[in-house]
Amino acid sequence: MGLFIYHFDEYNKSIILNYFYRMQLNGTEGEEIFPYYRDELFSKSTLPIPSYESFKLND
Repeated sequence: MGLFIYHFDEYNKSIILNYFYRMQLNGTEGEEIFPYYRDELFSKSTLPIPSYESFKLND
């Protein structure tokens, strides 16, 4: 199981993306932890749709 976490900085107008690709949940510990992540993290609104102007281009 992996988590995709982002932080949108409105002041700098930037997005920091982190992907944690492995989380081992065993037995009852996993059953207790996963509902927290599902309810707290996955229920938030999604990222804004990117546009051409939102990317920095290096020539």
